[in-house]
Amino acid sequence: MIKLFLLKLYWAHFSTKQIHQFLMAYPNVIKEEGRKKDSYLCEWVNREENVLLLRKYYAFIKLDHNDIIKELQKLKVSYITYMDSEYPVLLKEIYQFPLLLFYKGNIKLIKIICIIWQ
Repeated sequence: MIKLFLLKLYWAHFSTKQIHQFLMAYPNVIKEEGRKKDSYLCEWVNREENVLLLRKYYAFIKLDHNDIIKELQKLKVSYITYMDSEYPVLLKEIYQFPLLLFYKGNIKLIKIICIIWQ
């Protein structure tokens, strides 16, 4: 599932910019199921020849999405991805928009609030 894949990427400290670059290089990864997404990521990281990306990839493969979900539940934090209907439409208009939003509380209120980040 792409939502869990994106969550693991963020948890492994891939930046929004890096994730966008990966998705541009492998646009079909969104449709893939199972381990195929992981192999695309490995291929991309190796092609980029960047030690920091390689470290993030190793962190990624060690992560278990169930542990991440448990941690988020413990913190009472939820998340949505850019593919969810709750994701703010206008936010997708900015360059390299966040692919994942973490939130606490009622997600339905997102349509009436302003999102600010640096």
